[in-house]
Parts: sequence; C-alpha cells; structure tokens
Amino acid sequence: MGPRHFARRLLRGSKYDGNYSSWDPKDVVKNGGFYPFSVCQGQAEYNALLKARWEELRTTALSKESINRRLENYRDLFLNTGAWSRMVEHWNKQKIKPCYVEDLAKEIALVEKWYSERFDMMDAYFGVETGISSVGAEEKKDDAIYSVEGVRLNSVPAKGLYIRGGKLRMN
Repeated sequence: MGPRHFARRLLRGSKYDGNYSSWDPKDVVKNGGFYPFSVCQGQAEYNALLKARWEELRTTALSKESINRRLENYRDLFLNTGAWSRMVEHWNKQKIKPCYVEDLAKEIALVEKWYSERFDMMDAYFGVETGISSVGAEEKKDDAIYSVEGVRLNSVPAKGLYIRGGKLRMN
C-alpha cells in the first residue's frame, strides 16, 4: 500500500475501520511514545509528575462530566441552529464526499463512551484510588411503618396497604 492510498484511507476514516483507538496506555508507553517524552517515560520522577497532573485534571477539565458537558453543548448548538443539517446537506450534494458524520447525536454518544473507557484505563494505568470499592445501595434498617401516601404510622393498620422496611405489605 502506497502513501497516497494510506492517506486516502486515513481521510475516509477506514484506517482503523472507523473505530476510535483502543490502545492501552501502557502499550503506547511500551512502544516508545513520542520523542522526547519516550526518554522521560523511563524516569520515576517524570511518571510521578504525570500521575499527579492526571489526578488533578481528572477531577476538573478532563473529568468525564466536564468532557461530556462540552461535547453535548456543542452537539446541541450544531443541531439546534441547523448548522449540522446544512453541512450534511452540502456534503451529500458533492461529487467527492469526505468522511463525515450524519448522525451527530449518535457520534457524540460513541465518543462519550470511548472517553469514559479511556478515562478508566488512565485511572488504572496511574493506579488512581477513587475511594470507591463497590457500587450498591446502602442498606438501611428502617422498620418504621408508613401509609401508602408516605405518612408515618405508629402501628400496623388493622386492614389495608402499608409500607414497612421499604416493602409494600397488606393486611
């Protein structure tokens, strides 16, 4: 495959079969990274600084919420103003079509999913402790009795529906 063919595939998005990169961060480092950073990646001090910077940015500008909010704001701007549909209409009329996305909402959802997965990979790579060991509902031992309307009762009603321990019951 010549350089021109490679460039055409890259521009059409088919170089990676239209998928976003799924390279693991450690594979990028293992394969040398980019000079001069490849030289730094073998140094503990550099890696400690890199980890510290990731720990700072993962809760601010690079947080999942921040990135998703930015992507969704631009998505809404493009869709609500009609700019995206005008762009799609324009490129559909052209004889030579570049690689472009017709369904912006679907594409943004894919990017958000990809970013979330990459974010988690970066946390794992740097060994970031989130303080969360498991996700689940906190169990409360509330033996209080409530009416179906949510009014707390002093005792179980003689007849009818009531709630006790978070479960609907009937007498």
